[in-house]
This record gives sequence, C-alpha cells and structure tokens, in this order.
Amino acid sequence: MKTTIQENLANNPRYILPIKYPNNSNEFFHVLRQRVYAYFDETGQSRYANSKMYAQTLLMLFIWAGFYGLMLSDLFQNWSFVLLQCGFHFFSFALWVQVAHDAHHNAFTPNKRFNNFIFFFGGLLGVSSYVMDYNHVRAHHSAVNVPHHDVSIDSFSVLRFHPDVEYKWFHRYQAFYIWVLYGLATLFKLVLFDYFTLMRKSIGAHQIERHPIGQIIKLTLIKMACIFYTVVLPCLILHTPIHIILIGFVIAHFVSGIGLSVIFQVTHLCDYSMFTNVNKATNKMDNTFAIHVLENTSSFATDSWFVSWIGGGLNCHTIHHLFPEICQVHFMPLSKILRTTCREYGVPFKEYRSTWDALRSHVRVLHKLGKKGPYQPLPFKDWPLHYKSKTMESAAVA
Repeated sequence: MKTTIQENLANNPRYILPIKYPNNSNEFFHVLRQRVYAYFDETGQSRYANSKMYAQTLLMLFIWAGFYGLMLSDLFQNWSFVLLQCGFHFFSFALWVQVAHDAHHNAFTPNKRFNNFIFFFGGLLGVSSYVMDYNHVRAHHSAVNVPHHDVSIDSFSVLRFHPDVEYKWFHRYQAFYIWVLYGLATLFKLVLFDYFTLMRKSIGAHQIERHPIGQIIKLTLIKMACIFYTVVLPCLILHTPIHIILIGFVIAHFVSGIGLSVIFQVTHLCDYSMFTNVNKATNKMDNTFAIHVLENTSSFATDSWFVSWIGGGLNCHTIHHLFPEICQVHFMPLSKILRTTCREYGVPFKEYRSTWDALRSHVRVLHKLGKKGPYQPLPFKDWPLHYKSKTMESAAVA
C-alpha cells in the first residue's frame, strides 16, 4: 500500500513536515490586498509586464548582446577583453533577475509558451528553471527565514546564516570570507550546485523521490551550451590568449556572483531578521504568512529606479514576497502602498534608504551570528526605518 508524502515525512526523521500558517485573512492583509489590486483597477493595468517592462527588457537585451558582440569581434584582446566579459556576465544575471525570475512566479506574462521560452533562455544564462522551482519558489517563498525549511539560509555549517546552525570557531570571520563565497556563487551553481540539489532527498520540507531523467538531461545540455558560447567558442575563434579568457570568465562570474548574492541575501539577513521557528506542538507558525514575511524581509532604495532596474525590482523585496504573482515593474508604487498601510496598522515594514545601508545591516547581522551565544534581533523601532520617501516629501511640500 502506498503512503502519502506527508506520512513518509512524518515517519522519517531525515525529513521535515511542510509548515502551515494561521488563516491569512486578518484585517491588515485584507486591506493591503484590496489597495494593491485597486491600484491595477485605477491605472488600467494588469499584474503582468507592461510596455515599460518590455522596453526595459529590450534595452537590457541590447546591452547584453552588445557586450557579447564586442567580445566576439576580436577587436579587444589581452586584459581589455576581461572588462567585456565582466559586462557581459553582469548583464546576463541582471537579465535573468529582470525577466526569468518574474517568469518563475508567472508574473511576466500569462502566455505559457512565452514563459517556457523565458525558462529556456534563463537556462542559457546559467540558471536551471527546474532546480529554481524547487529551491526558490517552493522552499524559499513558502518559508522565508524558517530554519531547516528555507534553503536560502542552508549553509552546511560553512556559514552561520541562522541561530540553529551549530557554532564553529571560524564563524567569527564569516563577515569577511563570505564575500569570496558570494563571488563564487554563480560559477558554483553553473558547474556543481544544481547537481548537488538533484542528489538531495529533500529540498526544504519537500521530499524528492526521483527526478525525471529528461529534466536531468535537459539541464546538462543547457549547461553545456552555456559553457560553450561563453568560454569554448571565444577560445576557438579569438586571438585573445586562452588563459586570459579563462581568467576573465572566473573574474566576471565573481563580480556577478557578488551582485546576485547581495540582491537576494541582504533583504533577509539584516539587523531585524527574526528566524522564526515552527511551533513544534502544532507544526504551524504562530504568525500569519503576511506578518511572518514582514518580520523576516526588508527592502532598500525603493525610490531608486536604477537600483530597481538593475536588481529586477528585488530591492522592493517585501512587496515581492507578499505578492509574488505581480511583475516587478509595479513594485515601486506598490511599496508606497505597503509602507502607508503598515504605518496605519502599526505593522513593521523594514526598509533601508540606500543599498549601502542595507549592506551595512547585512554585515552587522553576519558579525552577530558569528558570535557564540544566543541570537537576538535588533528590536524594531518605527522611526528609523519608516522614513519619508522623496515622493512623500515632495507631496508634503506641495
């Protein structure tokens, strides 16, 4: 007789039961949802990408293709070629964050064929859509910052990303060596990490019995294609020395890895991160999903169109976690709605004025988690974070 996945999980100590949240229909989230979708009614837009988003995407595609064209032109040799590689790989991952990330949340377009094409293109940029669905959509968004459930804070004891990780002496230095690991993140993912994920018996609270062989073959072929056009082809047709191409490939991934890691990590690992655990008696969270997200997610530079463009709107990270089905082009105005509603209901909205402020907060929490002893988040105070945005200040003056 076949048993359910839940029964398998319950009977096997290696696995963790999927968590549940109390009813999400509290007044705060009900009002917030009404206001968010009223924004679409009032502006006559859908939750998907609009003309501005398509224009941004085309501009980024043009820049990305331009860097690649200059790389293959053979006009730039020696170490100037490395700068082209850095630009190309940086915009490769910026393009992935800009478009493919939205597609994974069904937020870019309702057209399934177009979504599948975006997944394929994202794979050519080095990110497997199949693995992304498990690691990001299922095991991160469903349990943000929950130890043993959110894979984005799994560090296998190399880093101490949450208080449940057993303290090691070298964690005291993690705020320094983490930048090397961040820099290697995209290269590691391209070459090894996705296969490591496929070998795991569980991803977060999701038990994996067997991955389809077709998906493994597809993942491998796309990775081979990615390595071919970014490394092998330049080595075959250009006069640039092979060692410079290889060194540039590593340097370019290092730059991209830091950029991508900063976008995703600083919004969850900051001064105010709670790392709320599951209530073991009920296997439920004590707070509703919306409040849990607000306690464990922060935003930064929400008034900066440039940071939003380069970062795929993920600087407005809180609104993304509350409404992942909405395209990132709408995040800036929706963050203002979220800010106002949080202040009205006395709910913490953790927001940093600039990218630099968010980075400093990230480093501080790494130092704090790198110390032996119990972890205490910084007590949230309304005044330092609920700053008046430039838009609000202008309206007040008018």
